Amino acid sequence: MNIVKHIAIVALVAGVATTAAAQTPAQTPAAMLPRAVLPVARAPEEVGLSAFQLKRLEDATKAHIESGIVPGAVMLVARRGKIAW
Repeated sequence: MNIVKHIAIVALVAGVATTAAAQTPAQTPAAMLPRAVLPVARAPEEVGLSAFQLKRLEDATKAHIESGIVPGAVMLVARRGKIAW
């Protein structure tokens, strides 16, 4: 891809971001507004998940971050309409 196309893409993306940031809440499209937050389960087992297995997932993810395989992670596990972890 040549430099002119790169510049055009960057300008387009920057223009979209600036336009979205300049909108007032009344002008913001519904798709950009935050959605209602899911209820939170008291324990993962409440929705049929294993706290032990989720801990294994957390430990593996931390190891990947510390070793540099991934730069970071944000994780959320939901099941049956509730945030479990």
